[in-house]
Amino acid sequence: MPLSHTGDPDVPTLSERLMALAGWVLLLYALGTLPFLVVSPGPDYIALHKPALRPPLSWYPQIWAGLYLSQALALWLMRLDVETGDPRTRRATVLFAVQYALHLLWAPLLFGLNAPLALAVCLGAMLPLMLATLVAFARIRVLSALLLLPWLCWVGYGLWFYLMLWRMNAG
Repeated sequence: MPLSHTGDPDVPTLSERLMALAGWVLLLYALGTLPFLVVSPGPDYIALHKPALRPPLSWYPQIWAGLYLSQALALWLMRLDVETGDPRTRRATVLFAVQYALHLLWAPLLFGLNAPLALAVCLGAMLPLMLATLVAFARIRVLSALLLLPWLCWVGYGLWFYLMLWRMNAG
């Protein structure tokens, strides 16, 4: 992966590549935090019995920031040095976009509707899409797929957590 300018006008310069990375970081962070600006944990959520295995609330901003950064790096690396219009890149990008769109339902389902079971179903639908995304990324650049592993683990943990939350508070 050449990072210096080769003189070829079709090859992006290092500064253009870094601007693309910054764009992915800003896009994913902005989209990911937008639902949390509209709905946030209210008294109904705070009053729920929760599984003991959970990080302190003060850790969540750092966890989400790290997840958005790793996803942005994964997208950037996957798309780096790939020809425009490459069907593999298009497929990987669409798969990522679909699973990310489902992720945007996280806050509204949990905090807006107070529906942990609906969120668990949403996360359960995300997991196969995430695995397909990971495979599609790996076919282009393995490191980009590895950068998606923290996200996959977090969603898997979320699925378990919200199923337990629902079970502990059912009835």
